[in-house]
Amino acid sequence: MSFYKENGIYKSSLLDGVHHGFSSRHGGISTLPHTSSLNLAYGRGDDAEIVKRNTDIFARAVCGFENAGQKVISVPQVHGCEVRYVDESDCGIGVYSDAVFSCDGYITNKKYVPIMVKIADCVPILLWDGENIISAVHAGWRGTVKNIVGEAVLKMQSLGADVKNIKAAVGACIHKCCYEVGLDLYETAESLRGDEFCRRYITYNEQGKLFCDLPGMNRELLLCAGIDDANIDICPHCTACEPEEFFSHRATNGIRGTMGAMICLC
Repeated sequence: MSFYKENGIYKSSLLDGVHHGFSSRHGGISTLPHTSSLNLAYGRGDDAEIVKRNTDIFARAVCGFENAGQKVISVPQVHGCEVRYVDESDCGIGVYSDAVFSCDGYITNKKYVPIMVKIADCVPILLWDGENIISAVHAGWRGTVKNIVGEAVLKMQSLGADVKNIKAAVGACIHKCCYEVGLDLYETAESLRGDEFCRRYITYNEQGKLFCDLPGMNRELLLCAGIDDANIDICPHCTACEPEEFFSHRATNGIRGTMGAMICLC
């Protein structure tokens, strides 16, 4: 198991049997300094056509079919824990057509239905049951402590996935080295996950500042959901440590583009 980079896209060998990819900030056509070059979200300063073309570039590279970008589903995210089932009728929503719902995760068992979550420090998680059920999850700290990844696993099981076969790839995100947080996060996490959980992943440094391990939290929640440890792959890259490679909200004070994590059955 390991993450590797292929044609500018990060992938996990754990998911090599399914079309998937995690973007960096490179490989697109955005020319604004803060969105250069593969910005995949509206509202960051790029014209809509630039975002669509970037989505086309990324989707074609991940999925391998010509009109993949026009089928991508990627609606506004609200830092919640809803994982929504989508199919062919939802293709293009949020990118090529207006979003009529919002959520932070998707699940599908349909072919040629690319699902994409957007990130710029939050945790992107792609899941596959080894056959024909996939999920994409956006886990910020709120979604993490609400256990959105556990919800995704349950939804996959409801479609017939065997939890023993589910594989999860956790893409580049902000790591504990850079993720300084406040007591509000600790208190919210404690109320939802308990004090022992918080003590494992939210700790003080020598200067008395709190730092949070979001990838570690999600790894434990995947294990609690029944995923085998051998079926979990966590990317070692920290987005805030590498702002030249990744878009990072924290490293740029919010002046940045947005990356994507996409998976598709083909």
